[in-house]
Amino acid sequence: MSASPPHAAAAMPRLRRILWLLAPPGLFFAVVLRSADLSALRAVLVPAAPQWLLAAAFLAGAFAVNQGALYQSVFGILGEDITLGHAVSLSLVMAFASLALPAGTASGIAYFVSAARERGIASPRALLAALAYYLFEYGALLPVLLIGMAVLRLHRDLAPASLIALALFYALALGTAGLMVWGIARPETATQRLTEATTWLRRTVRGVSGLLSAPGVARLASEIQEILMLARRRPAHAVRPLLHAVFLQGIALALLDAAFAALGFRLAPAVLVAGYAVGTIFMLVSITPSGAGVVEGAMTVTFTSLGVPLETAAAATVLFRLYTFWLPMLAGFLVLRSIRPAQA
Repeated sequence: MSASPPHAAAAMPRLRRILWLLAPPGLFFAVVLRSADLSALRAVLVPAAPQWLLAAAFLAGAFAVNQGALYQSVFGILGEDITLGHAVSLSLVMAFASLALPAGTASGIAYFVSAARERGIASPRALLAALAYYLFEYGALLPVLLIGMAVLRLHRDLAPASLIALALFYALALGTAGLMVWGIARPETATQRLTEATTWLRRTVRGVSGLLSAPGVARLASEIQEILMLARRRPAHAVRPLLHAVFLQGIALALLDAAFAALGFRLAPAVLVAGYAVGTIFMLVSITPSGAGVVEGAMTVTFTSLGVPLETAAAATVLFRLYTFWLPMLAGFLVLRSIRPAQA
């Protein structure tokens, strides 16, 4: 493989340094913007049952490990063997950037690819692994959302906002799935379209040509085509990541149930699924980072409409976000800071 042009070789380390420098202020602003949540958490944690808080912490750990196992299995499909610990660290970095930074998922993917490069994984494989992760996660999430929406429909509590959010999610999920399936089925065409798109960007957007040099784009397209062809030859390998994605949904539901149990309130399974579905939908389609403020409000309203006392619904939602927002974000930041950026 030919060597990279000097300006292209220098561009990636420069980009990685920028990402690493943005991490501390990103965490700071996330904490400042969510200071009200921290005050609410203090009030909720004091009366909560400690045994259920510990159970929720265990479930949060199991979620992180299973999430790493999902990434590990996805990398396996793409011909990259990584350890479970390595995969968990990458998933936490993805969580930090997705939760703390304004661009959400896009920021998460950028940090994920950068951290993977520091661990010796080529950017094309890391990028495709990140996209494939969402494909499997969305596939496992769809049945949960359908059940949740059916429950709300039966209770006549399916608000127009929930329907719109669900439609946006379906568009996003089906679009992602369609692109991945099309790329695997026709890798040559997919990489040709990628090359054409990057060529257009280089011609129309000032400053992009330095990051997307013609030889670099050609090499990237060739590597992606090779990976897609490898994935096409391994269809049976898709079973394991799909199972991990299903387990993720089960763990998340158990974690939400533990949050309510810590407050001395137990939910019917249908109510639990409905509230989780609404919160997840609004987190995915919200324009704010990680659905800040929107998820809590949507889940609280949903649980209240299904017979849960307002104070209990609000407190449990805040507690649930402790384990799904604050802890993953902080853990991801610590993992990110432990990875030494490559020197130019």
